Amino acid sequence: MRLRILILAALLVGCDEDSPDVTGVLDAKYEVSQSSDNQIDIKAQFEKSGWNAGAQARLSDSDRVYVGKSGFISDLHTSQSAYDAEKMIEQNFVSLTRKTTPSETPAFWSAIKDNRTLFEAKVDADPDWQSFSFALLRTFDHSADGSAVTLPSTFTLLTPTEGTTLSRRNDDLLIEWNNLLEDIDELYVRVLVDCGFNNTEEYDESSNTDIGYLIIPAATLSQNVKLEGNCDTEITVIKRNEGALDPKFPEGYITAVQVRTVNITTSD
Repeated sequence: MRLRILILAALLVGCDEDSPDVTGVLDAKYEVSQSSDNQIDIKAQFEKSGWNAGAQARLSDSDRVYVGKSGFISDLHTSQSAYDAEKMIEQNFVSLTRKTTPSETPAFWSAIKDNRTLFEAKVDADPDWQSFSFALLRTFDHSADGSAVTLPSTFTLLTPTEGTTLSRRNDDLLIEWNNLLEDIDELYVRVLVDCGFNNTEEYDESSNTDIGYLIIPAATLSQNVKLEGNCDTEITVIKRNEGALDPKFPEGYITAVQVRTVNITTSD
């Protein structure tokens, strides 16, 4: 009986609408991704941190997520909890669209149920917009506007070109791209060989240095004896940066990636 009382007391504390720390029990995951020269995908996901976060940790329908150029959000305050909507428009901030809504689960179970709220937006690529600031603006709880990340520069895969055919056994695979001379947090290269009938082979390599190319020696992709004949081969190069997440969030991440993919054929 005493244990039940303690659990209920903890849940009531977690559900306090007036607590200034409600935002502090949300984990945030911010992602900026560009896979072409034309469009950037932006996502923001929030979920409760821990089983006892409380029902009020869920975002309300009036909560909004905005993204804009870094350095401008700090100028948008009209008070501690309010923002100037006209200034948001003037600075070309983008409002993300809510894709999922809070669960209708009763309060008791929502305290231990994993509730996620996802926001998304697609924006035109702009060479002058590489630094992204995120703002979670809340009507009843503390807002969080201190998250920012820098998108790596756009780049092009130069070699191999789409439709190329190479021998897995006899040819070195040269993967080459442009736009070097840039500090990034991670470079990731993946080669996926798919010969059908669940016969696949994956090769990947990561580095924190971008030298503009990677050479996979001949026979590296032919070690799987089940790979026979002509196989569809997908090559993906990813440049990734990690950003600074607002300290109001206990957990989460903020990342920005440039992704380029080319499809070729590899033979025996």
